[in-house]
Amino acid sequence: MEINEIIYWTKFEDKIKKLHDCSHELIQVISDFDWTLTYIKNRKTNEVVPAIISILYNKWYLSEEYSQKAKELESIYIPIEKDETIPLKTRKLKMDERWRRHKELLVKSGLTKKHIDDVVDSGAIQLRDGCDRLFEILKNLNIPVTILSASWLWTYAISSYLKKNNIDYDNIHFVSNEFIWDDNWNAISWKEPFVTSLNKDETVISSDTYPELYNQIKDRKNVILLWNSTWDSSMAKDEDNNLVLRIWFLDDKNSSKLEKFKELFDIVLVWDWDMNEIIDIIN
Repeated sequence: MEINEIIYWTKFEDKIKKLHDCSHELIQVISDFDWTLTYIKNRKTNEVVPAIISILYNKWYLSEEYSQKAKELESIYIPIEKDETIPLKTRKLKMDERWRRHKELLVKSGLTKKHIDDVVDSGAIQLRDGCDRLFEILKNLNIPVTILSASWLWTYAISSYLKKNNIDYDNIHFVSNEFIWDDNWNAISWKEPFVTSLNKDETVISSDTYPELYNQIKDRKNVILLWNSTWDSSMAKDEDNNLVLRIWFLDDKNSSKLEKFKELFDIVLVWDWDMNEIIDIIN
């Protein structure tokens, strides 16, 4: 059966009450980018919106050879990423291998800042309706927002896109992958460690890695988590926080999957909802 609705599990009300009872100065938001802040389907064409890196190789912005090799890597590693019968430790190692191979491919293929600008300006990325209002509310409340993304295309791609959409606020922080560039903005290497699809969580933010962000959020133990995959439910851990409200954008309308996620998420937004529900919670 296909459904298109919002599903609240029973623990949702308790968590909302606790959030309402605490100061906004003790709250933070952690969010993924692709298919969380962005729509799954384009509002005009109804086509599936690709992840940022997919835009790069689907549009042949680098070269046909790069696009073919990138798709070959995807066909190898995506089944491993999604196969939950494989031990998580093994999958994490494979994702590290995938990110390393793809970054090597990007450097060898001649990635430049101009290619990333082309992706940002492609028109393929589409923020969910209400994102601008949500971010403005969070800015006015001075609630830190951490966009935690495994994107290959550097923090620059996401921050540039938000800036283009007039969402360029000081309370927004980015934890993602970084290239090393020469003076002409040619990618020559990358910074480690990688943020991959299976290792991204708030533990990557420390006083050593992101000191400014760490100092802002270390005492904010009430987390609103926005994500779109099942393994992302642990991106903010219950044992490290007072409360984690998990909101999941489900990109599969098959309701048979929902029952097993009761223990993982508090709210499930089935299919392509806007941000109004989250705005209501914040308000």
